[in-house]
Amino acid sequence: MVETDEKGGHDSGWMSEIYLEYISHAINNVKAVIEETKGEYSVIVTADHGGHDRVHGTDIREDMIIPMFFYGQGFTPGKAPDGISILDIAPTVADIMKIPAAKEWEGKSVLG
Repeated sequence: MVETDEKGGHDSGWMSEIYLEYISHAINNVKAVIEETKGEYSVIVTADHGGHDRVHGTDIREDMIIPMFFYGQGFTPGKAPDGISILDIAPTVADIMKIPAAKEWEGKSVLG
C-alpha cells in the first residue's frame, strides 16, 4: 500500500523528498498494473486534492490543482487535455465504457 497524503504529505510536507518518494512508489504500482494487463485497459490516476506545506483545503492554487493522468486507447501520449476539470472524470469513464453520460453531469469526456 502506498499512502501519499498522510504518510507523505502531512507527515513530511508537500513536495518534500519523502513525499516524492511515496509518489514514486505509487507511480511504480500503476506502471506494474499497466504492464501486468499488457495495456489492455485504460487507466486514470488522480488525487482528491493538492496541498502545500503540511496542509490542504485552502483556495490557493497549490491546493486547488490536482494531478490527473490518463493512459490507454484514445489518449494521446504526452498530450495534456486543455481546460480539464475534475468534473471531466466521470464523463471520460462513461465514454471509455461506451455508456451514455448522465445529462446532469457538467463535465465532458477528454476523449472527444
